[in-house]
Amino acid sequence: MVNPRPASLSSTRDIRQFFHKARRVLHHEAIDIKLAPATQEFGRFLLSVPRKMGSAPERNKFKRRVRAIFYEQSLHKQGFDWGFFAKPAANKLSFAELQALITSCHSKKICSPEPVLPAS
Repeated sequence: MVNPRPASLSSTRDIRQFFHKARRVLHHEAIDIKLAPATQEFGRFLLSVPRKMGSAPERNKFKRRVRAIFYEQSLHKQGFDWGFFAKPAANKLSFAELQALITSCHSKKICSPEPVLPAS
């Protein structure tokens, strides 16, 4: 049986559940990334790109880049649902810079969706 292609978070229920459990793991002037434990066998993603970011072709280019990184880096196999929230500065990022931001979040192992408790 062929594995299903990971899908985006699209239903209202799934999105609500994502925001309830998600933790921000990257805060950058161009993009915020949130993670939540995957609710299915594979991780899914949520893309939010505001109109302030630019024209439709610019926004679509950003979405294509994020999707490409998501699949190329096999982020759907990591056990997390990912939320990518673009800011107006995101259209100035090159593909390599965007990829470095996303993979650095993953490679530094800071992507734990559990809240970090202060040391007592």
